[in-house]
Amino acid sequence: MADKSFDVSRFVNRNGVTSWRVSGWLHGLRFRKNFKTRQEKE
Repeated sequence: MADKSFDVSRFVNRNGVTSWRVSGWLHGLRFRKNFKTRQEKE
């Protein structure tokens, strides 16, 4: 059974810029993508 829930979190990149990350599992595969702004992730 695939878990289709995703987490959205804020983090600081290596260069010191705050970004947003969407992560979770989809069909048994790990999904993770970073976005520059909160609006982009939606």
